[in-house]
Parts: sequence; C-alpha cells; structure tokens
Amino acid sequence: MPSVPTRRLAGRKLVSIGGIPIRIDSSWILIFLVVAWSAAAYFPRTIEGGMEPEHALLLGLVASLVLFASILAHELSHSLVARALGYRVRSITLFIFGGVSEIEEEPRSARDEGMIALVGPLMSVAIALAFQGAALVTRPGGAGHALVRYLAATNFAIAIFNLFPGFPLDGGRVLRAIFRGLGDDLVESTRKASIFGRAIGFALIGLGIASFAFGGVLSGVWLALIGWFLKGSADASYAQVAFKATIEDLAVGEAAERLVPLSPEATVRSALLDHGLLAGGFERYPVAREGLLVGTVHVGALRAIPRARWDEVRVGELLDGQPEVVVSSEASLFEALERMVKAGRSEVPVVDGTGAYRGVLRLDDVTRLATYRKMTSPGAAPG
Repeated sequence: MPSVPTRRLAGRKLVSIGGIPIRIDSSWILIFLVVAWSAAAYFPRTIEGGMEPEHALLLGLVASLVLFASILAHELSHSLVARALGYRVRSITLFIFGGVSEIEEEPRSARDEGMIALVGPLMSVAIALAFQGAALVTRPGGAGHALVRYLAATNFAIAIFNLFPGFPLDGGRVLRAIFRGLGDDLVESTRKASIFGRAIGFALIGLGIASFAFGGVLSGVWLALIGWFLKGSADASYAQVAFKATIEDLAVGEAAERLVPLSPEATVRSALLDHGLLAGGFERYPVAREGLLVGTVHVGALRAIPRARWDEVRVGELLDGQPEVVVSSEASLFEALERMVKAGRSEVPVVDGTGAYRGVLRLDDVTRLATYRKMTSPGAAPG
C-alpha cells in the first residue's frame, strides 16, 4: 500500500531498485517464517504421495520468499507510477503486514491517487495470472504444480484484500480519490475513507475473535492483528492529514519559541538559574555568539557540574558543537516536523538564511498551536 508517513518505518536497507531503497523491517522475519511454516504444512496435503517434512519445509521457504518478492513487485508498481507522476519515493519497506511504499507527499489530484492506488492490485492480479498460467504446464499433483497454484491463490488474495474500500488500503485510496473527484477536499475525503477503514478493521477483529473461539487459533489471532493494524492506520492517516492541513500554511519562524540563547562565556550558574534550566523542560539548549548559532549544550551536562564549580565552568566548555538537525525559519513547518521525527528530536534550533539564531522549534509547541488553530478555525465545533 502507498503511504505518506510522518515517521519513517524502521528497517535495514537491503538493496536499491531503480533508485528506490528497499528496506526490511525486523518484524518481516516473523511473518516470513510463519508463511513458510503454514505453506510447509499445506503442501504435503496437495502433492501425490505426500512429502517428507524437510522437503515440505524447503518448499515452504521458497514459497514464502517468492510471495514476498511478489509483494515487493506490488509495492514497486505503486512507487514507479508515483515517481512517473512527479512524486518523490523515499523507500519501500517490507514488514509484518506486507509492504509499504513511502511516498513523500499526498497525491495532488484524484486522478493521481487513483492511478497510484490501482496499479498495486493490478500488479498482484498479473502475477497471479502468470502463476496460474504456469500451473497449466506443470504436472498436477507434483511439487511444482502445488507451488505455483499456491502462489497464484495468495497473489489473488493480496489483490482482493487490498481492494477492500477501507483507507489506507489501495481500495480505500481509490474511494478517497472518488470522494475528491466529487468535490471533497483532501481532509474531508480522508475522513470519509478512514471511516470505511475503521469499519473493516473492526470487522476483521470480530472475525478473528469468532475464529479463535471456534478453534482457529492462528487464523483468529492473525485476522484480529490485521484488523487492529488497519483500524489504527486509518485513524493515524486521517489524524496526519488533518494535522498537516492545520499547519501547512505556516513557516517554522511562525511557530518557533524565541528563547534567549546562552553565551559560550556564561557560567553554569547563570545558565541554570538565570535561564531557568535547573527546573528542566529542555534536553539541549542553544548557544549563540554575536547572534550566530555556535552549537547546543546538553542541559544534563550543566546540571552534572558540582555546585561548588558553577561559577568557574563556562558553557563553552560543555558545548556539543553544531547540532545534527537545524531548521530554517523560512522552511515549511510540516517538513521541519518530519525531519525532527525522523531524527528523534523533540526540539531543534532555528536559524535564518544567514545562520543567525532565531529560536527553538518544539514539538509540544507545534501541537498546541495546531490544536488552537483547529479550535478557532471557521466551522470548528464550539467548546
């Protein structure tokens, strides 16, 4: 499924295809083994004369590997079409629930969204048909025949599941494209499509519980997990789109907190008492000289200095140097937040085009600002 996350999925880079990094999340290993194990249990029942356990396990591993290669092809189709339409693709990540193409921005039109979303299920159908064709030229009852029939069925199932009209599944994105085509803006169309996503998620959870109750332990747990993931993804996707819409017209400088920076020559006593750092609230604090940012100092390092040395130790002696993440006051606020989340920072210094210090951007402040703007915007519910 295509995705536009604020937090990139974790994962180890495996290879690049067409310039798109392919990553594997650690959770993928679990589902890879589960699929291999279930396939190994399935094959002896469909092959004439049965199959030795070790051979069944080997065939199960091959089936799991090819299935995830098919999922990768599904995601690549999303990414390549998105890139052809002018969108930047960050990466593709395989994880426990399949795969996700991380596209940098939301589709700019209903047409783009529909094209990006539909190509994935179409690719899965094409792969399924190819395996079904291979089944026609393999001996019924043989291992090869069982393998390609299994891969045809699973790829058809992937296509059908992804076409469920629940956001953020591919079918849900097509539904959102329809709502956009009918005149809804991005936020409203996402809200409507997410309702379907949550409904499908709850339905899968219910099916999972029922299956578990009637003895299908593995299938029940798996259905419930998929439902929980889909419901959570629908909620998170809508929240992200709504949040971005609230702040998309703001630059970093409009949300930055105008904190008075520390001087490298300031004493620890001055830093802790005059700037209120003894009470907490900051992890790192900006340090500037003659208006230019020279680095940050870890507040924990300031507090670790014995009280007896507060007047002799200078802030410059504890300087971390230039921070890893610095944002421009003219930059888009949402893009700056994405950088912060990616780097795991809750606060970053802000500078202008000349490198002059302009304040600190904090996640908490942005959240409060977004909440305020949402509450005071036209059409907001009272109270």
